[in-house]
Amino acid sequence: MQLDKNETRRSSLSQSFHQGGITVQVEIYQMAWSGGWTPELVHTDGGWTIWLAEFATDEAALAEFTVQTVRTGLRNLIAGTPLLSDHPLTG
Repeated sequence: MQLDKNETRRSSLSQSFHQGGITVQVEIYQMAWSGGWTPELVHTDGGWTIWLAEFATDEAALAEFTVQTVRTGLRNLIAGTPLLSDHPLTG
């Protein structure tokens, strides 16, 4: 499916996730100008965490979120604890 230049495609894998008293909305999307998929966490307090890396598929983006959550925990992930060279950016 070809997207118009300003469109965003939201993955059907986007979902709510809860761990240790914290809930985030996991949004996985593809921008029209990009070939990759980006995971973003929307915090209930209005903050966000977005990956700097793009992934070839939405499945790969969700897998990266899962790996990082298991590795560091959701609390550290949304706090902006550096993970890798392509670590998420928190705002």
